[in-house]
Order: sequence, then C-alpha cells, then structure tokens
Amino acid sequence: MSSRQSDERQEHEFVAWVASEVGLTVEELTQLDFDVDAMEGNDGAIYGHVVTFSEGAEPEVLAKVEGLQDGRWVQIGFPSEDVEPEHEA
Repeated sequence: MSSRQSDERQEHEFVAWVASEVGLTVEELTQLDFDVDAMEGNDGAIYGHVVTFSEGAEPEVLAKVEGLQDGRWVQIGFPSEDVEPEHEA
C-alpha cells in the first residue's frame, strides 16, 4: 500500500469515526465543513475532542447531530487505537 493510499484510508477511518460519534452517516458528515480539536486540560492531558461545524452548514443535517451545542459544536471522545485523530478535517 502506498503512502497516499494509507493516508486516504486513515482519512476515511477518521471521518467514519467522527460521523459515528455525532450520529451522522459518512455521507452526511462530508456535506458539512467541520474542524476537530483536542480538548486539552491545564495539565496538558487530552480529555476528548470538539467538533465545530461552519456557520454555513446545512441546517437539516446539523439537526441530526447528537448533542449539538449552540448550534455549532459537539463534544466527542477518543477514536479507537487504529484511528489516528486529526485536528482539522
């Protein structure tokens, strides 16, 4: 497997993980612009991740997001060991 194929596989696994965490299908999630950032405590430990959706996101798709806060963000946990978290998608 080439490096490019590996990167694409990791990207797909990451998007699939985010989609499952927020209650969307991969297809629905890819319709939205979003960023994923680590929630870091004062002690430097990471306590989870925050997914923030752009202001122009489709309201019909956002309405399906489980746990959506202030209409734009949701807190999620950690990916499984085989999925590397990215901090921007």
